[in-house]
Amino acid sequence: MLILNVLCASVIVLTAWAHEPYDELEIKIYDIEGSSLAEDLERNLKTVEHILTSDALTNVVQGATVIPVISEIASVISIAQDSLSDSAWKDSLVRAIEEHEDRRSMEDRIADMKACMTTIQQKIRILQNQNNLSASEKSTIVFIIENEISKMMNLFSASGSVFKKHVQFAYPALSLLTPIVAVFVPLMNNLAPELARLTFMTCKYNDILQDYRFLATVDRVKAVQMTNDNADGRYWTHLTSFVMSRPYNPAGYHDKSESNNKLKRGCHDTLGCGVCIRASGSPGYQTETPNTVMSKSKCGASYTYPAVINYIEEVRFRVEKAYNDLIALLSKVRPAEACSQRKATGDGWWTVFVGCATAKNQRNSDSRCDFGNELCEPYVKIYVDGSETFRTSTLSGFNGQENEKTNNMGMERDMACFGEVFTSKKLSKSASIKLELYDEDDGFFGGGDDILLMKEATLQNLRTNIEMVEGVNSVNIISIWKNEYNDD
Repeated sequence: MLILNVLCASVIVLTAWAHEPYDELEIKIYDIEGSSLAEDLERNLKTVEHILTSDALTNVVQGATVIPVISEIASVISIAQDSLSDSAWKDSLVRAIEEHEDRRSMEDRIADMKACMTTIQQKIRILQNQNNLSASEKSTIVFIIENEISKMMNLFSASGSVFKKHVQFAYPALSLLTPIVAVFVPLMNNLAPELARLTFMTCKYNDILQDYRFLATVDRVKAVQMTNDNADGRYWTHLTSFVMSRPYNPAGYHDKSESNNKLKRGCHDTLGCGVCIRASGSPGYQTETPNTVMSKSKCGASYTYPAVINYIEEVRFRVEKAYNDLIALLSKVRPAEACSQRKATGDGWWTVFVGCATAKNQRNSDSRCDFGNELCEPYVKIYVDGSETFRTSTLSGFNGQENEKTNNMGMERDMACFGEVFTSKKLSKSASIKLELYDEDDGFFGGGDDILLMKEATLQNLRTNIEMVEGVNSVNIISIWKNEYNDD
């Protein structure tokens, strides 16, 4: 199956030490406990795979009748409707979203999706009698279906989308929408070939999946937390930012066959130095069972650091793979040449992830940030076309640790990690960008904050993963640009 191996695992299934634990580990992607969503998705994916590989669809693409596959397409819609009606959704929203207004907004968006699917289902029934329809009637029906699917896509792409704020609920909803998009595109092109612009639907939807792959990965990785007495939340921002700062790699982020770590279900520290981990850092994954990570070596930073880092790397890989499988399903009906024909306006939206910074000395100086050997208290400012647009929080030392050269994860104390994501309003791709790293001072001697680093660039020249370095100071960011198109 395309995605079922990562869909709805709420507990670790290992009951003993495993030789290659990551191959057996199940990591929760979303938290809709007690629902039939995983089973619904499996049924839908089987149906879609059958449709996309069947002779009937080949005949449809070549211009033959669509009747042989209409009933199967209707079942895809019906399963998605039933899944969205599951009471487990509402229970999960109550558990995960504390703000009443946000929870009500999410409930409304789920209801909007169900309403769109109901309209599509009604039109599908009409198409089952398509031989009695005129060409203009078919085109009208196709236009209505396209409009309903676009409405659902807009629920995710809108700048103020509640799915972007509570991104853990985006994946199950997108998993239900993706099969619908995948099976309808060839049918719409067959029934109304004059509406060639509809092929852009898959291009737009691919952009949505790409956006949410990044947002969901950041959200899920930041949810990883220690749950035992050894926990110190100050280090987790560093660890997760460190992993997220790695260049994207669809193959994963560590060699599982050479892993020196072991995983165990539950927090039973049999060796006296296991690190208990679960997804408890943010709402939405509360029902995941804690797990112990350990290495073959003894206690200490040399074991703790790689064990935890490898676990977080696996979490990142699993979330990205879940979205990659949706993207792969969509690619079966997304002509690459069609997307290349889209006309970009030159404007768009910039998302930047501010990861880790090394803050040691004042800019162009050998002087430390403050007197003596005290640590810097760094923060980052980002300017767009000369105007301050983003500012991170201020960190003290190594996320709060001031008196030791390294922390118990073996990290240098001069490194601080923000793990903050910002998205701009619409702007020009030619906009100039300036990033500054500062040391915040308390003003005891009347001075302002000291600048440690300043770098300038244009958006169109920024790479995806960037380490901005000046002297002994540096800042790592992930830069993502999303074009606006004339057909948006």
